[in-house]
Amino acid sequence: MLAPLGQRHFERSQLKHALPTRAAQAWQWLIHEPFVHFVVLGAFIFVLHAVTGAKDSPTDMHITVTQDDVVRLRAQFTKQWGREPDAAALKETADNFVREEVQYREALARGLDKDDVIVRRRLVQKMEFLASQDVSNPTDAELQAYFDAHVADYAPPTRVDVEQMFFSTDKRGGAARADAQKALAALARGEMAQGDSFMLPTHLQQQDAVTLGRDLGAGFAEAVMKLPAGVWSGPVASAHGLHLVKIGERTTAAQVPLAVVRDKVFADMVNARVDAAREAAYAQLRSQYTVVMPAIAP
Repeated sequence: MLAPLGQRHFERSQLKHALPTRAAQAWQWLIHEPFVHFVVLGAFIFVLHAVTGAKDSPTDMHITVTQDDVVRLRAQFTKQWGREPDAAALKETADNFVREEVQYREALARGLDKDDVIVRRRLVQKMEFLASQDVSNPTDAELQAYFDAHVADYAPPTRVDVEQMFFSTDKRGGAARADAQKALAALARGEMAQGDSFMLPTHLQQQDAVTLGRDLGAGFAEAVMKLPAGVWSGPVASAHGLHLVKIGERTTAAQVPLAVVRDKVFADMVNARVDAAREAAYAQLRSQYTVVMPAIAP
């Protein structure tokens, strides 16, 4: 049986007033309920990762090992181990290749190559290698021309007999130089003079600049090789103290022919071409950059 019209109108009126109240209560519950906060925050993080996560992962997630890769891996294995790989060894080599590729891509995606000194230097080395890989070997005529232009570089070293008298700066201190000069004057007059004991013999025979430099220092060797023969000179400083030096026989060998030093000339010429190719490649690349650099104080 239907309710009277007036009663139904009253019930609808009460329902209209109740709905806003229930909506407000539900809203208040959503605001204050911790579980709801957790769900909303999790959803936000998921969406944020979906939007930005692609930047942290390699764009290409597909790795294909081609037949050419297999041929290359087989050749690498054979070169390293001196034998052909069997199926298991080749499979392991291919798996290692995939492992390396995955790690490499992930490292790039994470920016691990940025600001890494070792990676930076390796890439520079590779650029220099690429710049010089087309350098050709010299012909016989080019080799001869290069040898003729640098013949002094391949001359046998001059050798000298050296008589030396040592004055210790450790023993004599600041007086060592004055004492050496007095001894030099005495020797020039044909008188006797005596220095300090030294670890090397008084007479050194057939010494070249390399040998003298190894025993007494490069500065000493350079100075001694320029001294006149037959007279006492000095004092010359070594790594150990001061020396009076008398040059005896000086031997300069005849220039050797190209055939004797061909391998060295060949290597030097190729290295010169490699250096020239690298410098030319760098100059071309450098010309494309504008470099701003502060003044560098001496």
